[in-house]
Amino acid sequence: MHKGKNIQMNKKIALIISFVLLALFGFVAVSVQLNFSWIDRLDTFGNQLFRLNISEQASIVLERVSNITSNVRVFVAAFIVGIILLWRKRWLILTWFVISIGLIGGFVPQGLKILFGRPRPTDGLFTRAGNSFPSGSTMGALAVYGLLIIFAIVYLKKGWKKALVITIATGITLFIGWSRIHLGFHYLSDVLASLLLGIGLLIIAWLVLKRVVNYEKNKTELDILYFKQMD
Repeated sequence: MHKGKNIQMNKKIALIISFVLLALFGFVAVSVQLNFSWIDRLDTFGNQLFRLNISEQASIVLERVSNITSNVRVFVAAFIVGIILLWRKRWLILTWFVISIGLIGGFVPQGLKILFGRPRPTDGLFTRAGNSFPSGSTMGALAVYGLLIIFAIVYLKKGWKKALVITIATGITLFIGWSRIHLGFHYLSDVLASLLLGIGLLIIAWLVLKRVVNYEKNKTELDILYFKQMD
């Protein structure tokens, strides 16, 4: 009884956290769209903090490493996870995974880029065409590595394995976010908004996965009971 109440309470807390993060994203998004002065100060601070004074050659190497761990290449990890789920015939979880990664890493950020139409920085080490807000690379990393963290939380039993996956995935995601600012592809507000939106959506995806897992578990138990009765 107490366990059920704790689960319901945890779900409510997760939903509240998700709502707060999404509301904060909305606040940042409106501030960007209306050109509030605090956004300019935030982005200036971000440039001073994250644009490190390193050589041009080192920045070129960083740009290549950043590209390897982001954009289209980041979906190699998603493809591998999808193949594993397909091989294990986890159809519902595969459907959840495809929808989650498609929305968080693709349709949502690209749609918002079109909606806001914020130009990219022009004073960075590199220049790139397209819109800046939010950071598609950061949200793409959140989609892949964030979903891997969710898998680790749900399926891995040993604490050190969970900690290892969470640490590596979080490190890669933050590295990608930082690199986009250092290289001049994005403002700090772009990356911050992406983190707020991406984590808020990941919490919802986690709650949905828990329902899917419980449904599969209950269905399996019912199937076993049915076949026992048939015997």
